[in-house]
Amino acid sequence: MTLKRTIGGLMVLGLCSAAPALAGEEAFDGYQKTGEVKSCIDLSDIRTTRVLDGSHILFKMNGKRLYLNTLPRECPSLNFHKSFSYKVHGSTLCSSDTISVLTGGAVPGSTCGLGSFEEVEKEKSSSSE
Repeated sequence: MTLKRTIGGLMVLGLCSAAPALAGEEAFDGYQKTGEVKSCIDLSDIRTTRVLDGSHILFKMNGKRLYLNTLPRECPSLNFHKSFSYKVHGSTLCSSDTISVLTGGAVPGSTCGLGSFEEVEKEKSSSSE
């Protein structure tokens, strides 16, 4: 069954298992990685998304959890258009899925693969979000 859903301007149009957690805390754009890494996240838990740049998307989840997805390669025009769609088959969004940049025009945007979902928390010294 294909699921279609809109989440905060994001059109959601999947099948996975969780990956083992990887240790190592690194900072990115005001967010600190916690070490938990997942291959998939539940669609029903996604509240909003934010494109940080052409290679990073922040997924804000229910329960105030945050996941940073680092794409394997920079996605052309993602940083410019800041919106994308994806198709899933089931109830999860996974690192094996792809996104398509929404350009707002008749010409379809780039299609790019997702990376793993790394749980992050806002750095204490950071005041932006």
